[in-house]
Amino acid sequence: MSNLGPRLPFEESVDDVLDSAPCGFISTRPDGTITQVNSTFLSWTGYAREALLAGQRFHDLLTDSARILYEAHFAPLLRAQGFVKEIACQIKRDNQEPLQVLVNSSIKLDSDGQPLCIRMIIFDATDRMKDDDELRRVRNEAQQLAAIVTASGDAIMSLGLDLVVRTWNPGATQLYGYTQEEAVGRTIDALIVPEDQREERNRIYDIVCSGRRAVIKDTLRRRKDGSLAQVEITASPICDADGSVSALSAIHRDIAEYNAAGEALRRSEVRYRRLFEAAHDGVLILDPKTRKIIDTNPFMSALLSYTRDQMIGKELYQIGFYADAEASRNMFETLKAERHVRYESLPLQNLDGKVREVEVVANLYDENGHSVIQCNVRDITERKQAEVQLKLSEAKLQLGLEVAGTGLGAMDYQSGTITLDPTAASFFALPANQKLPRAQVHARFHPEDKESILAKIAEALRPAGDGIMSIEHRIVRPDRSVMWVSARKHIEFSKTPDGLSSPLSGLLAVHDITERKQAETELRQSHDTYLRLIENNPFGIYLIDADFRMVQVSASVQKSFGTIEPLLGRDFSEVLKLLWHEPTASEIISRFRHTLQTGEPHHSKDMAGMRANRDGEESYDWQIERVNLPNGQFGIVCYFYDLTERKQLEEHIKLLMGEVNHRAKNLLAVVQAVARQTARTGDPATFAVHLTERIRGLAASQDLLVKNQWTHIAISELVQAQLSHFSDLIGTRVLLDGPPISLSPSAAQGIGMALHELATNAVKYGALSNTSGRVHISWAHVMAAKPEFTLEWLEEGGPEVEPPSHKGFGNTVIGRMVESSVDGKVDLEFRATGLCWKLTAPLVDLWEVRDHEQ
Repeated sequence: MSNLGPRLPFEESVDDVLDSAPCGFISTRPDGTITQVNSTFLSWTGYAREALLAGQRFHDLLTDSARILYEAHFAPLLRAQGFVKEIACQIKRDNQEPLQVLVNSSIKLDSDGQPLCIRMIIFDATDRMKDDDELRRVRNEAQQLAAIVTASGDAIMSLGLDLVVRTWNPGATQLYGYTQEEAVGRTIDALIVPEDQREERNRIYDIVCSGRRAVIKDTLRRRKDGSLAQVEITASPICDADGSVSALSAIHRDIAEYNAAGEALRRSEVRYRRLFEAAHDGVLILDPKTRKIIDTNPFMSALLSYTRDQMIGKELYQIGFYADAEASRNMFETLKAERHVRYESLPLQNLDGKVREVEVVANLYDENGHSVIQCNVRDITERKQAEVQLKLSEAKLQLGLEVAGTGLGAMDYQSGTITLDPTAASFFALPANQKLPRAQVHARFHPEDKESILAKIAEALRPAGDGIMSIEHRIVRPDRSVMWVSARKHIEFSKTPDGLSSPLSGLLAVHDITERKQAETELRQSHDTYLRLIENNPFGIYLIDADFRMVQVSASVQKSFGTIEPLLGRDFSEVLKLLWHEPTASEIISRFRHTLQTGEPHHSKDMAGMRANRDGEESYDWQIERVNLPNGQFGIVCYFYDLTERKQLEEHIKLLMGEVNHRAKNLLAVVQAVARQTARTGDPATFAVHLTERIRGLAASQDLLVKNQWTHIAISELVQAQLSHFSDLIGTRVLLDGPPISLSPSAAQGIGMALHELATNAVKYGALSNTSGRVHISWAHVMAAKPEFTLEWLEEGGPEVEPPSHKGFGNTVIGRMVESSVDGKVDLEFRATGLCWKLTAPLVDLWEVRDHEQ
């Protein structure tokens, strides 16, 4: 190593260098699974290294849009050329905006030329993206300004402080006749300023050079042909970075036509007033500030039945245009923002209560320096009625041509009626060509379909809907016959003053599809019957094609084949080798291929073997035969029945018979001991009652054992079984608490009898003997050096407790008997507030061993 030169004071590994690099670094397998990531990338994104190295793939870190780019562009390009450079994408981060990055990636190949890994260098592109966006914005603004100057009809030019023209737009050429080449580089005085206007030009120059804007409303400038142009000039300073005036800009507007138009406007005022008075459209003039009418024409009075004096000083909503002041204010706000409002169809109620359909156009404009609003109101009632009739007629004709034999109906949503033609009327068994309430038609809907039909209608009537509804449903006619129809609606909407839509009219087309529906029902029933026969039979059925691939399987096949997916389209040999160990798999494959080649069927009544994809031996009865497929080739159908559960059940039955015999002997011994102890310690007069109660408690435990096939019993079930007489108190006065714990049969018997005795004592003398006492029953397991189980019965709120003067058999049941059944210890306290009983014992697995030993 000495020939490599002197060593540095410290040395860094490659991993150290990559980890502290100013850019992100990620290495992945060819499938994208991350195998290495540096600290820089982790600090950018907030991810933990362990989380990314636990099977995460690179494209899982991308946002949805970036993942689409990765899959559609990044990954294919990387595979095609082995590298990509500066691909922009976004990395997801927790509780932060996605990180904008640029990714450089390359594929490392092994000695055989196969992809070994993918390396990615990642740069934080947040600032670069912002700079690019700002540059694009500035460039777009410059282009827009240039386009505005070029397209402007005004003459726009810029001048140096020496008054030499620097820029000259097409509008200047049009106004003065000089081309850009002729104008640029010449002084403005020599170009367009007449001698008698030089003093005015000097005044403009002085104002602009002082940093202010100068406006000359009406002045003269000379064109190239010597004629004078009447113009308005607006000149402004152009300042450099330090705020000093470095140039001038000027806009020249030709006002000759404007001045002529002003004169013409004055002459037309008289004509306008005459037109205003004689117009056959209503005209309202309003003050934008007060929203009140300041002028109106005679036609408006005729339309609304108000006199002119009655309308002056009113707001629009006060004469029937809007529902309230709020709606009127909203219209004025829109008018101020857009200076124009148009309502193509607006209902208007006049003083007499009659409703007319009107078209309203409102414009905000200036009049001698003041803003005014002019509303033109046109009565379109007759036109709208004609349009509705025309549209309905056209739609009816079109639908009649498209669907022969289709019934039609016209709907009027203003009156809530529908008119049916003879064909549609015959479907619904209603009168034809009469206006009928829509509810009368809805009454014919089948009860099972009515809710969905009305929901579809409501959807079509929504203002945001398209006004089209298509549905197939049933009709119930008066003779109780049922008919299927296909219904389609086209709905027309009108606009309200608030810009909302409301249904106006519509056309309904209905077609009889009863025969088609009956055929569909019969076909569906036949298909469902066949499918149930296949799916619900106890046999598994699957089909193999000529290429030895699985092409069809029943539901029971997936259960027998386990987690092998997918099955359809998979090579059957591959599936069998996943199911069975050798040589069983090869023997089955050979038998299937023999049947496919020769047509010889095969039946194996009891094939047993060890499964390869799950534990244990399994047995099957299976049969195969060759069949003709729809494509003309041969295939194999296999019918099989899983015998495994049946054999296991037979073995289990034998085991249970022995267990029942054993348990019955034990139970009889317990009953004998209980009877003997009850007789020894109790009153002979109450012997039968006490013995019956204890045997009933023992029976409850036995019922649970039988229900669970003499296996473990959940302690929560045992507690509730022994307290079944108090089920209405559980959760209120009887409180249960504890984790899921299972008991062995012997433990369940002992604990069950103890709980029964405790419950009986609580009803007679304890917390359940009054209306306010409560019992807390809790259990737990303690994971110590010797794991223990605890069960506690705690009473409170009952009569004051005193230790008993005499201990009977009940004390034996809750004491020595339960202790011996679980090899545990009982602590019993007669507290003044209530009885406290606590059992401590080893965990359930020890009880189970103890139970089998007995």
